[in-house]
Amino acid sequence: MAKTIVKKIDSPHPDVSIFKINGVLGYHENSVLEKFFGECSKRGIKKLIMDFSELSSLGGGCAKVICGAANEGQVVVCIIGASAMAHSFLEKSGKTKIIYENDLDKALASVSSAAASETGPAATVEDPEPDKPEAAVKTSPTPKKREPKPDSAATEATSDVAVAVEHEEPRTAPAPEKKDTSPQPSADATPQQHDPELERRLVQYRSLFSLNADFSRIDNTKQALDAFLFTIMSQARTESAAFFARVPQGYKLTAWQGFETASPEKFILNNGGVDDEEWVGSTNVQEAEAALITKSGKEKLSEWGMHYAAPFVIHGKLEGIVLLGGAMTGTLDKDTLDYLVLVINQAAIAYQNTRRAEIQNERTRGLVRSLTSMIEEHTLSRGNMESVLTYVHAVARAIKYPAESVNDLIYGGVLRDAGMIKVSDLIVQNDRELEDDEWKIIKRHPIEGADMVDAMGFSGHVRDIVLCHHERFSGGGYPQGIQGTQIPLGARVVSVVESYAVMLLDRPTRPALAPEQALSTLKENFGMRYDPDVVTAFVEIVEEEIRSGEKVVYDSSWLFDRAER
Repeated sequence: MAKTIVKKIDSPHPDVSIFKINGVLGYHENSVLEKFFGECSKRGIKKLIMDFSELSSLGGGCAKVICGAANEGQVVVCIIGASAMAHSFLEKSGKTKIIYENDLDKALASVSSAAASETGPAATVEDPEPDKPEAAVKTSPTPKKREPKPDSAATEATSDVAVAVEHEEPRTAPAPEKKDTSPQPSADATPQQHDPELERRLVQYRSLFSLNADFSRIDNTKQALDAFLFTIMSQARTESAAFFARVPQGYKLTAWQGFETASPEKFILNNGGVDDEEWVGSTNVQEAEAALITKSGKEKLSEWGMHYAAPFVIHGKLEGIVLLGGAMTGTLDKDTLDYLVLVINQAAIAYQNTRRAEIQNERTRGLVRSLTSMIEEHTLSRGNMESVLTYVHAVARAIKYPAESVNDLIYGGVLRDAGMIKVSDLIVQNDRELEDDEWKIIKRHPIEGADMVDAMGFSGHVRDIVLCHHERFSGGGYPQGIQGTQIPLGARVVSVVESYAVMLLDRPTRPALAPEQALSTLKENFGMRYDPDVVTAFVEIVEEEIRSGEKVVYDSSWLFDRAER
């Protein structure tokens, strides 16, 4: 997975901040940009240059975040090195105040000029009252319904870019030493050629490639549908878009963009509203009046403000309906309608794949629930698993554990003692000190557990955690006797959390310890049995719990649904 890197660059102007953004700004990076602009606001940054020259992909959601920050007027935003695709997404997110330049020197000048114009005489004319707060002169907030004036925004952006090129070319073109009267068709003609239709097609297909890249990283149907709807809205320039999924009683609203509703359950097309069998054979996007929907269904579409409809077909079966609101340009031309068919077909494939992944994930969770229930009963640690899961997740956040591996970390944590199922109750629940032969059996449970999770198809990451969670940071653990960073980080996290959780339980050979006593034991083994960095992060979490009286909260219902048990 491509990483998103936001790097601060030294600026020649102390009042201008420059950031270079590498990698991908897709659906999952919306929150990255929101935090970024939040930090800019906190630090009082008023002039901002964003270098996109090494940005490989920009999604519509991220474009919307950038435009929103620029339009609020709290920071002047200039982007350099934006690709045609990035520029298109930014401009189609609505009328913006973003400045576009080709190099840093021009960007610095433009940002300073724009900032001065916002605080200069023009602002005084608009607000002659000296005591009137600054918030009073801001433009009114964008209404919930999209502004139906995209052409003016695009024209302004195109004009700004054209002026920049006009002023650039005379300075960079060398003066000829002598006149050349021969035809120069290639070099001189190329800058003057302009094919808007070709440019539009390039933007559309780049958008499709970007959407496919997003689909490859999305692992649930809701996110896939949101990305899909935003893409078709931005490319078709419609006011809204919605997806109705097939349910037993008909078709129900499950994802939407461009309008708000507190009651999505009211948006439903019953089985009498759609001609399923006939529509499967047609993959076209049609005006709602011409779509294969019954009269009662079309009345509902009109009531909801939907002007276009298309079938969402998977393996010859109508699995949903895509609806679009009115086009900002009046109507959708044939090329746009044909392009939307391509996007819908790609979305159908992604929807099918993510739905399969969700089904597989639910099967995995069901298996994990069953296994953890058996482990808890066998090892006298009922309820311990949820505590381990919660603390493992808290430590993962504190030490910035790789986000894509957190679920594997949690699976490894709750399945760490899967191998104990093979150990006799006479040994596990014995209230006396174990004999050497019994300890040898106990020490095999990480190997047995690792083989079990491996056979069940869990990742190598999970297997390594189960295998190594009893290794010691200073060495001398089991089953391999490895030490330090030879022990996988996930196993080092689980080792600390498991030890603390077990110390809080009554055992056949000792009573439960108080949290303070358990923490003291962890600190005594700092750098010996346990990774010192993990211990430090965990102790801070628990000590904050003790000080505040508020327990760490984590929604474990996705894995542990106690109502079912």
